[in-house]
Amino acid sequence: MRAPPSEKILDAFGIEGFPMLLEGGEGRTFQAGSFILKPAENMEEAMWRAELMNSIVEDGFRVPRPVKSKNNKWVESGWCVYTFLEGKEVPNRWEEKINVSRKFNKSLAKVTKPDFIDKASHPWAIADKMIWDFLPMRYGEVLKPVMTKLESLLRPIHLKNQLIHGDMTGNILFHKALPPAVIDLSPYWHPAQYAEAIIVVDSIVWDGAPETIIKELDDTFETHQLLLRAAMWRIKIIEEYIFQYGKGDIHEINSFNRVIDLISEVLH
Repeated sequence: MRAPPSEKILDAFGIEGFPMLLEGGEGRTFQAGSFILKPAENMEEAMWRAELMNSIVEDGFRVPRPVKSKNNKWVESGWCVYTFLEGKEVPNRWEEKINVSRKFNKSLAKVTKPDFIDKASHPWAIADKMIWDFLPMRYGEVLKPVMTKLESLLRPIHLKNQLIHGDMTGNILFHKALPPAVIDLSPYWHPAQYAEAIIVVDSIVWDGAPETIIKELDDTFETHQLLLRAAMWRIKIIEEYIFQYGKGDIHEINSFNRVIDLISEVLH
């Protein structure tokens, strides 16, 4: 857990109140009043993210807006601030999440690819680059049976890449009177439909969604290949997280058995 922002940081952004650590956010995100404070681990990405979130036109969704400091900066002494959005994450409403993903990622369609995406080396990025063949695939003995099976199903696809939010499933907040809020942008450079495929895989594995959720996606060869890559990505993340951080349980891969069977069925 990171130490909370100091009074100096709060004052720099004109924030009053005591910062409280929020659940999630990898133990690094704090709330003070109507503001969210996050450490800027990567200055290039933090500046880019602030400019992007400041420019997005809301269309059926809400986004947190960046706040400038008294010095007219998006980042101050390693911290950035965003507006707090009301709402709660819910473990169902899968069709709505897919719809929000389509609307939100449509708003990103013309955004230029940022350089830091190719430089990223965290577990999620390494797994992503392996699945999309930008790094050599590697995995241990536990993953070998399932990954070799899934690798044999991979086929080339030809869809346009764009900036997407690649981790939307648990980052959509619902409110009874306001449009859904999209938070914690995880930037990747892939087809927009891939974000939807990730939601489907996540919902089946983590939220017990029915297999019929797959019908919310286009019934095409490319979509099925995106589902395959989404499942492989989530599985590889488990191992890569353990490799980099030394914690986690490799046997979490067993929770993917159902979705693996479903994807294997549609690809045959």
